[in-house]
Amino acid sequence: MDGKDIKQAIIILVSTAVLILLTSWISSFFNKSPVAPPRPVVGCSSDYQSYSELIANPKHVVFLINSRSAMFAKDGKFINAKVVVTKNDTTSSKVKCGYLFVQAGTDRGALSPQWEDVVVKPSDFGGHLVQDSAIWVNNGALYSQYLYPLDKIQYWGSHLRAGVLNADWTQLLNVSDTVPFLIALNTINRSGFVDQITIVYKCYNPQSGEENTGCNLSATPPQYQQTDSPVQ
Repeated sequence: MDGKDIKQAIIILVSTAVLILLTSWISSFFNKSPVAPPRPVVGCSSDYQSYSELIANPKHVVFLINSRSAMFAKDGKFINAKVVVTKNDTTSSKVKCGYLFVQAGTDRGALSPQWEDVVVKPSDFGGHLVQDSAIWVNNGALYSQYLYPLDKIQYWGSHLRAGVLNADWTQLLNVSDTVPFLIALNTINRSGFVDQITIVYKCYNPQSGEENTGCNLSATPPQYQQTDSPVQ
């Protein structure tokens, strides 16, 4: 085989290799599996700014208490309000996340973090709210304000504050058609009051992960009463 034949053989081999590679690339290009779009992520950031933006839409707000209500402990029992929250949702719209806003105090102003606290107990999955678990706190001259993440509620089971418990209230709101909320103020000061307890929330489609507005929470007017059991 002379030099000319060798050169032609090399050209044929290179051309064949290029053709194989090109054919393989074209085949893989047209036979690519479609890439699924990333699943949407719906969340509620742990900051006051995110809460204030969400509460600007009234559709996402339900008031458990929205006017000053006298609350305190008397004769070993709570003077409190019982509120029932109802919901309207579908299989394509559930509560995803949200916030619990609380405003309460006494004639001294802000609540004393050492021995006073707000009690919020939905279906026994709650209690004396742990102030230190709030993502935002305002202990002012007139009252205290607390903002809690709805899926990470921390509470004590009694006024003795023995051991912190945790609850995800978004899950609770999704599994029950109605949720009875027991609300009270743990203080012996007869001037104790609760001005506001509000749930602010987002809805989403569990199948697609996309945010929507299909779910809806509502609350009955507070029914004031004295507890039958001693203060816990």
